[in-house]
Amino acid sequence: MNRRRLHHWLGHIQSLHHRTVDLTLERAAEVWRRMGCSLGGATVISIAGTNGKGSAAAMLESVYRAAGHRVAVYTSPHLLRYNERVKVDGRAAGDAELCEAFAFVEQKRGAVPLTYFEFGTLAALHHFAASAPDIVLLEVGLGGRRDAVNIMDADAALLTAIDVDHVAWLGADRESIAAEKAGILRPGRPAVAADADAPAAIVDRARAIGAPLWRAGHEFTAATGDGGWRLNIGAGGAVTVLDQLPPPGIPGAHQMDNAAGALAVVHALGAARPVPVDAMRRGLRAAALPGRLQVKPGKPTVVLDVAHNAASAAALGRFITALGCKKVRAVFAALADKPVREMARQVAASAWYVAATVGERGADAEWMQGEVAAAAGGAAVTAYADIESAFDAAVGDAAGGEGECVVVFGSFLTVGAIMAHTANAG
Repeated sequence: MNRRRLHHWLGHIQSLHHRTVDLTLERAAEVWRRMGCSLGGATVISIAGTNGKGSAAAMLESVYRAAGHRVAVYTSPHLLRYNERVKVDGRAAGDAELCEAFAFVEQKRGAVPLTYFEFGTLAALHHFAASAPDIVLLEVGLGGRRDAVNIMDADAALLTAIDVDHVAWLGADRESIAAEKAGILRPGRPAVAADADAPAAIVDRARAIGAPLWRAGHEFTAATGDGGWRLNIGAGGAVTVLDQLPPPGIPGAHQMDNAAGALAVVHALGAARPVPVDAMRRGLRAAALPGRLQVKPGKPTVVLDVAHNAASAAALGRFITALGCKKVRAVFAALADKPVREMARQVAASAWYVAATVGERGADAEWMQGEVAAAAGGAAVTAYADIESAFDAAVGDAAGGEGECVVVFGSFLTVGAIMAHTANAG
């Protein structure tokens, strides 16, 4: 078992539980107890939300590293390699390190049927425990209260934008979903809500457990100013002003909300993990995250974005408009439990190239075609056997025309496949 290669381990851990998603803390908490690991004196920050978790984690990582702190980061899902999910000091874990962590979890779990995400979370925590980080950033999966990441009592919590997604597990409205996400808050420990329209459930949870809460538009506000933007944190006479802040390196107007939330967390943790303002500036500029409104210039211009719900598709639509694309060819593949029709409405494309997605939650290409056609306003919608064929057809039809944009979106699987496809083609 210990000699398994990484791809063997990943196949193995996918087979341990009969469900892909089975939200509960009991299994992961029990195995974590058996593992006997500790993150030592590391400051742990949990990040939950519907959209923006990965971006906020990337900004926090960059800012804390600019200040000289050693940072461990756990995110999901990945684009090209599983190793992307587990990073320490800017370096993705190697295959051997992951295999060692998987073997340790396998030894300790006994007969506990962990899900793929639970197993991966525990392996990441084992790797971090051996790495002596100063800061540990944990991106929550699709949930919050019952998510495997929530076995950790984080020192601070960041809630990014809340929207309707994963309704089968979290509820059908923003308040229900926010109540699940707010389960990562801890008594007496700071929480930041980066959503300017934070649902009441977040405020209610913070008050109920005595967690000090910083809310966008209330306890902190962002505003444009000379030489960049500024962040005001606090109320009354105790306001801290962080000024001349640069736009974050991750593109998109909505990323300002994530940047403000990330800096509010840094401020809330205060002297425990100090970050000079200059390091905040340098960290924001250096923040990067592949697959988020990523533009590959050329003819045609290619835009890659992991938008996988209506809210993130709307942000993509606004970005494309601002980019000045004269003709948009949308390459689109999403999971079957996503609001495909509403997502398609957010992107003004002149032609659509759709394909199937694989796996337990995968969508059929013909179903995708029907859903998109119902929202495409008469634009041509063509189904392809796979996303690579759809992309090649879109690029071929663009034929290097002036102002042509090929936009790839719908899921991490979709964007990751095209990244690999274009890398191989190059």
